[in-house]
Amino acid sequence: MCETCTIKGSFLKKNSIVYHAAGTEKYDFSKFYINYTVEHWKNSFYCSLEGLAKSYLFVNDGAIKCSSNEEKPFLHKIEVKRDIEFLISYCSEFKKGSVSKQYLPENMVAILKKHDILPSAFDKTKYSFMAELGKKGYAFRCYHDTDGNWELIIPYHLMKADNFKFVSCQKFSSFSEVNAAQKEDAASNNLEMSKIFTAPFDTRLY
Repeated sequence: MCETCTIKGSFLKKNSIVYHAAGTEKYDFSKFYINYTVEHWKNSFYCSLEGLAKSYLFVNDGAIKCSSNEEKPFLHKIEVKRDIEFLISYCSEFKKGSVSKQYLPENMVAILKKHDILPSAFDKTKYSFMAELGKKGYAFRCYHDTDGNWELIIPYHLMKADNFKFVSCQKFSSFSEVNAAQKEDAASNNLEMSKIFTAPFDTRLY
């Protein structure tokens, strides 16, 4: 369990570019379906900077076998059409990259309840965390791995044509091509992340 959990606010800036690895060639932002499951990290669109997004790509061309992974040969380039408000969690538990689909730091939930971002009646066994954030107009940013790469999790509530624009799609055709594309510097990716977000603030959160 995370003993401390710092949360701050920030905005993903208008005109920024983010990336998403997918199994389909194109998304229609008008057709995202919200399924009110209690799984906290569903009902969400996962994206990041190009380097980290490429780590999600998967092409099974016979070079490797991984039956548990859906093929994701497409790298989508997406433009942000207006400033999107994010909650940033600095909880180190997310760095493990293997937390349960139902994992939520207790201190984080308490902070968000205190600031009326989560309803006081929020029960993590009955409600979806990301769906509740989406209702309030927030997206979520947290650590993805032990290197400290950031992952952007956007509730389906916010995946609208007014907010995002599909720009282009690159298809990867082989495992070796994907593997070569992933060899990028994590530190430089995190520096670029700081450029597409406003400086974190704690006017309402601490």
